[in-house]
Formats: sequence, structure tokens, C-alpha cells
Amino acid sequence: MFAAGPAISRHAAEHVPQDSLLLALADGDRANITPLLVSRAAEQGDPFAREVLDRTAFYLGVGLANLLNIITPEVAIMGDVMGSWSLLAPKLLDTVRSRAAMIPFEQMRIVPASLGLNAGIIGGGRAILDVLNEKARESA
Repeated sequence: MFAAGPAISRHAAEHVPQDSLLLALADGDRANITPLLVSRAAEQGDPFAREVLDRTAFYLGVGLANLLNIITPEVAIMGDVMGSWSLLAPKLLDTVRSRAAMIPFEQMRIVPASLGLNAGIIGGGRAILDVLNEKARESA
């Protein structure tokens, strides 16, 4: 609700200052603001875009901390839809550490997905191959 792509775009579009680099990158049209554009503006030093990413990282951190408190996996793999893990990670990790005090962080890792922007496509292709392989085994 707060950290998904549509929420990032909506929040940024509703609050972007007129003098923001983000709005300039969106050709002056708030409707053109996307999470990827927010990330690009933050990388180029736009303070508002950076604030949007910090807000996103905070909410991701809260959600992740809640999950980690329940299941405590060895590794938590975070999707990196905007390609901005380096911008999100510090705030996200600080938030998780402050809200998941019982988690033994020396025994677990929080990492970005290695497939980056292609994860959905590769995962979908893999699911299709799994179904086809299962059908081939059933026919054999």
C-alpha cells in the first residue's frame, strides 16, 4: 500500500514541488512520474526524490521487520523494481534493525534479487517450463 510501484508514483505525483528535478524529468506532467523516474531523479541528487525513496525504504523496512520477526529466514531477498537498491538499502536496513531487535542479523542476510528488472519475466518463463516438463512426465 505504501511501497508498491503505484503508491510510489501516486505519492510523488501528489507532493512533487514545481522546482523538482523529478517533475522536469517527467516533462512537467505529474502523470508521467514512475518509480523508475523517482529513482533516476534521486540518483541525480533531487532532494524530493530522495525523500520519496527514504519513505519507501522505511515502509519496506517496517513490513520486512514484521515478516522477519515471524519467520526468521536465513536470507531475505528483496525485489529491486526500480534498480535503486543502493539508495533504498541504508534506510531499509536501519528500519529493519530497529524494529526486529530479536533477529540474529549475524546469521541472516538481506540482499537484492540478482535478476533485477528481469525477475518477473524469468520467473514466468520458468513456471511455464515447469508446467511443460510436468505434462511431459505425465505423458511418458
